[in-house]
Amino acid sequence: EFDLYQNKIVINNPKLSKPEKKALAQKLFLQLEENAKVKTKQKFIFFKMLKHPNVYDSSLSRISCDNISASLFHIGYYNSKVNFISDTTKRKVSVKYQVITGTPTLIESPSIITLVPSGNVPSIANF
Repeated sequence: EFDLYQNKIVINNPKLSKPEKKALAQKLFLQLEENAKVKTKQKFIFFKMLKHPNVYDSSLSRISCDNISASLFHIGYYNSKVNFISDTTKRKVSVKYQVITGTPTLIESPSIITLVPSGNVPSIANF
C-alpha cells in the first residue's frame, strides 16, 4: 500500500511561454480526481505536511488523464495527448502527468448562415 505524495503536470508545447504553461497547468490541476489530489497543510513558512495522505490508485490517475484530455479539448486543443508516470520511493508515490497539447484551434469570428426558403439569398450573422 502506497501513499500519494506528489502530483506534477508537465506541459510540452514549445510555443507556449512559461507563464502560459503555468496558467494552463493550474487549470488542469482542477481536473484531477478528488482522491488523486495531494492534500497538504502549510507548517511555518517553508514546510508543507501531508494531511491524511490518500492511498495511491493507478485507475484514478488514468481517469485524471481522461479528465485533463477532455478539458484540453474544450479549450481548443483537439489533438492533445496525456500520459502519466508514477514513481515510487519507499511508501510514497509521485505522479507526473505529461501533457502534449499540440496546436490550439482558434476561432477568429464565429458566424451563422441561415438559409431562407423560397430561393432568397442566405443571410450571414457575424458576432
